[in-house]
Amino acid sequence: MEFLPIDSLMNHNHSSPSNMRKICIGTQSKNLQEALLLTPLPALLKEKDPGLKIYSYFRGFNPVVFQANPWIDGIAYLPKEILGTNFLQSEEKKVKNQMKPEIYLTHSERQKCKKFIQNHSFLENTQKPLCLVHARGQGEEKTAPIEFWDAIIAQWGNEIRFWQIGLENDSAIQGCEYYYFSSHRKSNVRKLFALMSLSNAFLGVQSSPVDIARAFHIPTFLIQKNLSPLSDSSHKLDDFLKEIAANSIGG
Repeated sequence: MEFLPIDSLMNHNHSSPSNMRKICIGTQSKNLQEALLLTPLPALLKEKDPGLKIYSYFRGFNPVVFQANPWIDGIAYLPKEILGTNFLQSEEKKVKNQMKPEIYLTHSERQKCKKFIQNHSFLENTQKPLCLVHARGQGEEKTAPIEFWDAIIAQWGNEIRFWQIGLENDSAIQGCEYYYFSSHRKSNVRKLFALMSLSNAFLGVQSSPVDIARAFHIPTFLIQKNLSPLSDSSHKLDDFLKEIAANSIGG
């Protein structure tokens, strides 16, 4: 299988179906966030070259983030070249600031997640907006104190239902309605995608869930470490939560 480099694809118009071209997209790392940042590429490449065949690399989170993507033609196991890490490094600023991740869910995934939410919701909370919280980032510098999160839930728990997402062994925030702690297995990541898509807001530190929220246009507030109750950011957080609380939902 011959794969063409990105420069050749973006700078030339190869639209003849008789000379089918192929490219493999993916990152060779095990970083979910890097894989998510590549998800807008298939649609852009197909727009440039409709005859292009696009495959996702089979390792890491690549098959997870590209699953159900209508612009992906299959999975490549032994490609000669992989478009991914080098592209992210060369276009890092543009990718992070301008290219919104694209995640596609199946109808079955969404329906199963709706039922999951219903089964784990308290009856008195069904009309409250659902806010996902994520308190742990990569590295201590990205982690807000757990006491800070406890205070937020205590203050807003009567108006908003909070579900904490994270990995196994994360510290639990007191007062959340449910704790979705899971491993990084592929099936669990897809469930997290569906859960985020059905939430009303996201509150957390800079990490891969931020990009998942961006993909589904979920209102997001990023928490900075050592946020002071009297700071401008704290006032903005209060305004953010007031707006979320005002948007109650039906049962």
